[in-house]
Amino acid sequence: MEPIDENQFPNPLTFYGKSKLKAQQYVEKFKDKIPTTIVLPSAVYGPRDKDVLEFFKTVKLGIIPQLGGRDKYASMVHVADLADGIIAAAQNKNTIGQKYFLTNPSPCSWGEIARITLNHLGKSAIHVNLPLTLINTIAGVTEVIARIRKKPNILSRQKVIEMKQDFWICSPKKAKQDFGWQAQIDLDTGIKETLGWYVSEGWL
Repeated sequence: MEPIDENQFPNPLTFYGKSKLKAQQYVEKFKDKIPTTIVLPSAVYGPRDKDVLEFFKTVKLGIIPQLGGRDKYASMVHVADLADGIIAAAQNKNTIGQKYFLTNPSPCSWGEIARITLNHLGKSAIHVNLPLTLINTIAGVTEVIARIRKKPNILSRQKVIEMKQDFWICSPKKAKQDFGWQAQIDLDTGIKETLGWYVSEGWL
């Protein structure tokens, strides 16, 4: 599947995605009055991130989850690369009135992320098929528990909608073309650094 670019008509699938689109559309209303640049990060990972941390924890336990029995693919960006990209976009006049995907140019599978993680942790794991019906049921239960405890939950039915998609991939070509930005941290280096931070902080 070809990565989408900024010309792709947005079609958010979750409440979170729809809220992001509404915010983007609101900003775009004023682009003729004030200089605006919109950045659209792919999946972000790195020190202090808590979403991808849950995947790392699962892999450390010796489990490589496969939702629906198939590997999923995503575009990823290390938080340091993303920060550099935001600054570069803000400082370049070519970006005014434009929007940009900021991501590593090479999409990866979650299986590959698991393999790199296991390599750096010195562990092994098995692939476990997770049926969608089971995950949806678990998500529904955790939502009820979260409401009772009045605390946010990691797994929700909205999150499952995101997780079950085979591809979340986008292209950073426009960012490189317009203001010369490209991700510098490859997946192996980024995961190694991230795991090191998690371990040192007692998160993993």
